[in-house]
Amino acid sequence: RSQRNQRAGAIAGALLKDLMQSEASFESTPTPVRRHRILVLEDRIDVADSLAMLLEALGQEVRIAYDGPGALELAPVFRPDIAILDIGIPGIGGIEVARHLRNSIDGTRVKLAALTGLDLSDGERQALQRIFDFQFVKPISERLLRELLRAKLN
Repeated sequence: RSQRNQRAGAIAGALLKDLMQSEASFESTPTPVRRHRILVLEDRIDVADSLAMLLEALGQEVRIAYDGPGALELAPVFRPDIAILDIGIPGIGGIEVARHLRNSIDGTRVKLAALTGLDLSDGERQALQRIFDFQFVKPISERLLRELLRAKLN
């Protein structure tokens, strides 16, 4: 548990550092053409809040769910364009939420991004590719978030 807390703290710190760099270069970097609705599912409050702050600094509209049931409740009301889902959450996690979103009325419209704190095997990555459009290992950088936003534009 202590190692998990240390890893989560390091991830939050890296996201905050990225956010500060993003804000410093925000004026010189173009904002994506379109503002997206982004659902973030992350059980670590500091990581979720840091990621949301970074996305908001990039001009996006963000809602956070700290658990799977919260994401399932929020999704039909918020109707996200992009869902960034932590796949390591106990109970109803990112994979189950992704399957639900894919099976919903707008399931083909929403882009799904898997977020994990672990390096995955080739087999695990291939299995996730059947569900998710993108896969990221924490901490996710501003550059990768921009790539996700640009991909959504296409």
